[in-house]
Amino acid sequence: MGVMASPVLACNIQAISVAQRSRYDDLVARLRAAIRDRKELPVGYSFSLDSAKITLPEVSEWITLERLCCPFLIFQLEGAGE
Repeated sequence: MGVMASPVLACNIQAISVAQRSRYDDLVARLRAAIRDRKELPVGYSFSLDSAKITLPEVSEWITLERLCCPFLIFQLEGAGE
């Protein structure tokens, strides 16, 4: 009977291409600046973001890029009116 390999839980930053890197870096900076609140949850974290600093489509774009290098992460994106 063979031993099953454990899934790798490491980011591969090379998965984001050189052409995508500038946009990714911009989105990361804007996302960090937009954080209003962070809560630790039993299964991860919850962030409240300032929609004047980053839009929902931009957060979605960041998630798409982030999943290239960290496919093991699970994201849940919710929008709420203010």
